[in-house]
Amino acid sequence: MSNALASALCGGDYMLDMAAHGCKGVNFHGGLGKQIAASVGDKLPGVRNAADMEIARLGTFYSPWAGDRAEGFSARPLFYAMMLVEQFAETTMIASTFDAGGTNATAYAAKTTDGIRIAFFNKDGARDLIVHIGFGSPAQRARLWRLTGPRLEAIAGITLAGAEAAYGTARWRPQTVEDITIAGSSMSVSIPRASAALMFVGD
Repeated sequence: MSNALASALCGGDYMLDMAAHGCKGVNFHGGLGKQIAASVGDKLPGVRNAADMEIARLGTFYSPWAGDRAEGFSARPLFYAMMLVEQFAETTMIASTFDAGGTNATAYAAKTTDGIRIAFFNKDGARDLIVHIGFGSPAQRARLWRLTGPRLEAIAGITLAGAEAAYGTARWRPQTVEDITIAGSSMSVSIPRASAALMFVGD
């Protein structure tokens, strides 16, 4: 699962959990499988068969990217979580309460100079989630990016805001942004199973 959608949901959750506890940075493992295998007796931990070895040839299971200069580079699911969490740079994490109602889900909030950013991670493979959000003061608008894929174990078809990182360059720009009108100081948003979302409130 370390190179699948599940890694993006768990990795994004982990990064923001660390930020909420005062951590200033997180380093994820990277590099090519052949170098790691060479350092441990030509065996690569986690490899079960030839298909696994091919996956590892262009990057370890745990790397946010895969490839080399000859064949080009591509983003793995964890890379999309890193792009999502990057939106929390230069923000101030704020305390919030979140009741997932038994669903395997988490939420984080941070304050910017102009608004609030809220991230949701629904790591549950079976249950969708409807989140009811209350703000301390009336808000007028919000935008939403979604991090999605076919299923938790998917290693392809992962997108953030409806877009994939370009092969070879990792260039990316949001394509699907949901505009939300907020009536008063509360709203509701759906977070389907095996997905994450980032909400920009007021900025």
